[in-house]
Formats: sequence, structure tokens, C-alpha cells
Amino acid sequence: MYLTYEEYQARGGTLTEALYNRYEMRAEKLINARTFGRVKSDDHVRDCVKALVYELVTQLQQSGIMEDTAQVSSYSNDGVNVTYASRTRTEVDSDMRELIEEYLYGETDARGCPLLALGVRYVPR
Repeated sequence: MYLTYEEYQARGGTLTEALYNRYEMRAEKLINARTFGRVKSDDHVRDCVKALVYELVTQLQQSGIMEDTAQVSSYSNDGVNVTYASRTRTEVDSDMRELIEEYLYGETDARGCPLLALGVRYVPR
């Protein structure tokens, strides 16, 4: 586990522990896929990875992708109008890839090997 539940809560996380564990596992798998396991093979978890896990878990929570629920994007009281965010899985996946590149660009493991795969370059917007 890259970010413990206690560390997640200390950063302001609000999920239950059971739900957090599901999201954290998904975030960990995304990171491992993008880094070809370089983070997993490192001796300790770097702060940038912990911050990234928190951001990915938050992204997963807000998107509702794992629960097939959509977040309310606007709500009107008198006419009772509710608008749900309609982000596709592709859009959410793209945002998560951008987060991974943003947080891990230029970072290396204990041996000095870049965490991101060759050819992956973060270009700020």
C-alpha cells in the first residue's frame, strides 16, 4: 500500500476505510502500469507517490466511475433541477494519466532509474 488509510485521512480524505482500500488498490495498479512496477520495487514510498495516490483516489471518488454513480454538477431548489456530471471513463482515465505524469515526471527510483516509462513526458498546460 502506497498511502495508508491514516495518511489519507491526515491529508483530508473522507472515504470509509473499506471504500478507500478499493480506490487505493486501483490507484496503485494505475501507477504500477504506468511505471512498469518501478515504484513497487522501490524500498520506500516517496512523498510524490503518496500525494499522487491521494489525488488519484480523489479523482476516482469524484468521478463515480468505480461505483457507476455520477456526481451532481448543479442543483436548483425551487424548480428542483438536478444536473449530473457526464464524464466518460476515457476522460477520467486521461485525467488520471495526466496526474501520474505530473507527479512522477523527473522522479527516479533508488537506483536513479526514471519512474516513468521512456517516452512519457509531462508537458504542463
